[in-house]
Amino acid sequence: MKFNVNTVLLPAWAATTFWFLRSYKTQKPLYSMLTGVGAAACMLGKYWSVFLLTGLVLAALIDSRRWAYFRSTAPWITAVVGLALLGPHLVWLYQNEFAPLAYATALHAGKSFTGVAVKALTYLAGSAAYAAPPVVIVLAAAQPGKATIADMIWPSDGDRRLAAAAFWAPLLLPLVTALAGGTNLTSLWATPAWTLLPVLLLSPPALKVRPKDLRRILAAAVAVPLAMLIAATPIAFAIHLAGVQPPAAHGRLLAAETERAWRQATPQPLRFVGGDVADEVVAYAQDQPHSLPLYFFDGNIGDKAIADTYGWPRTPPGVPALSDAELARSGKALINLADDEMWVRAAATQAARDPASRRTDLEIARSFLGIPGKPQRYVLFIIPPRR
Repeated sequence: MKFNVNTVLLPAWAATTFWFLRSYKTQKPLYSMLTGVGAAACMLGKYWSVFLLTGLVLAALIDSRRWAYFRSTAPWITAVVGLALLGPHLVWLYQNEFAPLAYATALHAGKSFTGVAVKALTYLAGSAAYAAPPVVIVLAAAQPGKATIADMIWPSDGDRRLAAAAFWAPLLLPLVTALAGGTNLTSLWATPAWTLLPVLLLSPPALKVRPKDLRRILAAAVAVPLAMLIAATPIAFAIHLAGVQPPAAHGRLLAAETERAWRQATPQPLRFVGGDVADEVVAYAQDQPHSLPLYFFDGNIGDKAIADTYGWPRTPPGVPALSDAELARSGKALINLADDEMWVRAAATQAARDPASRRTDLEIARSFLGIPGKPQRYVLFIIPPRR
């Protein structure tokens, strides 16, 4: 129903962790290269992956075999491959003044240390709740003693301790960073960090699980994903009827309507889209226009009031210095949710400056198997280029 980067990280973190552990133990060039590929894929998926990469480095430093690893070519092959694949993105990031980082920092900035600390505890509790079912199942089936549980948490032998370090570091590092930087955390972000949980739970030599219980656990592990896969379609259909949160669900349809209205007004390509649903439109628009930030509407009074209301900076990092003349030559489309009156008024104020502007009221609904979902109204303003 939407692009979810946390879901993307599930296989990426798992593969990268596996390749790193193989690279650390064998120092083979193939696994070292794959670790670099995985590291780059993780970072391109979401910058949150910096905690995985930092955690893996810490795990390597904690392990007693660290000097043999760092004196080999393995870590350097990983670094070179990872940086080579990330290079174009790092150049883009620099050219755009690290705008995604500024966005993330502003969006999740805490108002007080107490609030950040509460969010950190909530992150930890929520993360533990995600992992509770498999932990409870193993504890109930094996009934391990205190020594075995301690061996699960922090193993005694080298290979398992390396895996434990690679597990705990990416999970707990965000807490340190959040408290130091004043950033609010969300427990959902920890989802990809649970890759090594089965290793910690099931690898202690003293752990004894009866064959009958083992078969039951294995059957459940196979059955639950299959059951959820079967249930996914009716669940999705029920959500479709109830209404997926707009505008994320309407991006493709909105882009088609916006470009159709633009083509009726001018043969010039659509270069800029503004409004509170601009990002959804530019993601699908064929002309690949740029999104004008929510707080950048030619600096008119209405938009400044909105920016001040939400506490957005007037000149955020990464926003290009677009002049009124350049925007006038290019034209733009402004699209907003119809029930967001403040944004509609701000867009209408801009459109009123240009007698050639056009307003279109849209009602969008996604269709699934020929059955329309819950509709949503939007207001679209087309401000064509001035010659």
